[in-house]
Amino acid sequence: FNVWAPGGGANVNGLQQLTTDTLWFINPEGGKDAWQNALASEKPIYNEDFTQMTVKLREGIFWSDGVEFTADDLVYTVQTQIDHPGMGWSAPFTVNVASMEQPDRNTVIFHLKAPNSRFHTLFTVRWNAAWIMPKHVFEKVADPIKFDFNKPVSLGAYVLSSYDPDGKWFIWQLREDWQRTTLARFGKPGPKYLAYVDPGPPDK
Repeated sequence: FNVWAPGGGANVNGLQQLTTDTLWFINPEGGKDAWQNALASEKPIYNEDFTQMTVKLREGIFWSDGVEFTADDLVYTVQTQIDHPGMGWSAPFTVNVASMEQPDRNTVIFHLKAPNSRFHTLFTVRWNAAWIMPKHVFEKVADPIKFDFNKPVSLGAYVLSSYDPDGKWFIWQLREDWQRTTLARFGKPGPKYLAYVDPGPPDK
């Protein structure tokens, strides 16, 4: 379930769709509501020459194990992937990020190696983006690339209920504290359980 490791996790078992979150989302067919602030409380803030991007984060968002999401997680996500070549977003972070500041628990300032007015797209989902890592979990492991992250701690509205070790099916359950996720801004999710099932080869 380590979606940040090379070949880790999967986008077909519900892990990405139900448990991960990042700063912004874009719905190409969303019209005036196409842009959505998710973990960020507002759009990215750049300086005049686009060498610095400031992120303001939402308050009151919690991981499924009860730990509050803060700027610590965002900074940890970027620095860990820079420090471990081969992780999912290591290359773009290494190329772009010179340093980071954390003025308070809900603000991160990225200092970039060169002007980049589109740096925010690394954290902006159309189908995929840099998902935020739970610092309090990963900082305790020796190698974040080899860590299996089983059972996954969720930043989304669902948690893992059960699964087939052979990968044929995965059952996810709505968090009791779904109100403490960014999805809560749209109201309560309908299904209490969601099943992702491998249907087998196309001839089935």
